[in-house]
Amino acid sequence: MCNRMIRKRKGAGVYLAAAVILTCYFAQTSDCYRLKKTKRREGRKDADTTNGFQEGTIVFGRAFKKGSGLDSHVTDGTKKSSSNAYEEDEGDYQADAAGWMSPTQVASPKDSSWMRMSPSLQCGSGQLKFRAVGPGASQFAVEQGNAPPMPLSKVPSTCGYSMQRNSHALVMLVPYDGCNMVQEGGRYVLPMRWQGIPLYLWCSKPASPPVSLPASLPASLPASIPAALLPHLLPHLLLPKQLPLIPL
Repeated sequence: MCNRMIRKRKGAGVYLAAAVILTCYFAQTSDCYRLKKTKRREGRKDADTTNGFQEGTIVFGRAFKKGSGLDSHVTDGTKKSSSNAYEEDEGDYQADAAGWMSPTQVASPKDSSWMRMSPSLQCGSGQLKFRAVGPGASQFAVEQGNAPPMPLSKVPSTCGYSMQRNSHALVMLVPYDGCNMVQEGGRYVLPMRWQGIPLYLWCSKPASPPVSLPASLPASLPASIPAALLPHLLPHLLLPKQLPLIPL
């Protein structure tokens, strides 16, 4: 009887030790996975910067009209410590969708779902790149002015959009001359909707590079001139040099 109880205690001790070892192993594996996932995200951000993409601004929960001046609606939008700036305001958002969150209110389920997708915006020289991962990634639509918003699945191929998407992920490339892109001041703005909530993808216009002149131009001219002045200078710069007179 005593031997049987001792064996049972030993068996229980072995099971307990095995459980502790497995728990530690899975905890280390989970930490390692999170670390690798973080490194992958940082690597993607570094790659975006290397490829000429810069961080853009996402304005979430406001309704703008063209010409209203986006600067007056965004507070310090480019100096946020997070990957993008999210601005929310009571105005039109409260009329368009329920569950608006003010600074003194608890976040609604839609606000929480939006943030869980970790949306990001990168701005290139000729296009923007928008990414969202999580439930709800398939529920984006493009604003069309007075017409109803168009789901991304129905955007014509002639609009130039390039998308990789499923029910839980979206990666979208949109050229600045694509359909429904708005130019507001010095920025490109793509008005969209997510579950009926207005949002805007906002990229600053890239600076025009200076035009390099041929090396044969007079040394007194600068190596480069602003592109806006080039049409006025070219007729004078391209005149043939006066040939020397040859005595007969």
